[in-house]
Amino acid sequence: MRKSLLSLAFLALLAVLAAGCGGSSGGGGGGGGGGGSSAKAADSAKLANCLNNDNWISAPSGNEVQGSSESGANFDLVIFPTDTAAKAAAKKKPAKSTAVVGTSVVTFVGAPTGTGPGVPVPIPQKDLATIKTCYAQST
Repeated sequence: MRKSLLSLAFLALLAVLAAGCGGSSGGGGGGGGGGGSSAKAADSAKLANCLNNDNWISAPSGNEVQGSSESGANFDLVIFPTDTAAKAAAKKKPAKSTAVVGTSVVTFVGAPTGTGPGVPVPIPQKDLATIKTCYAQST
């Protein structure tokens, strides 16, 4: 099952790279203020590209990035419009496997099982540091 997940992530990455991600874009329109947020939201494609440059396997999809770290930890990262929204969403997740990074929530999970998604796992601190660095570079 893990091989199929990695294969799917790799194919998604290839599709993103073939589409020319990493180049400049026309830029999206600015949104209205979310209120109370001092953090700037990351760009999921830039974030995934940075992680992949650090030997991770990750793929963006809308406001999410999913994949596996170099150490093999699986993760799901969701980018919210404000840090307040991210903090509220993190409260609904298991504390030992969830961290808020800027306006995003990252949850580390084990490998998917035959009956469903993987169970939450403790946050690998080295992997969290890599996500924080890439987040900062992608805002």
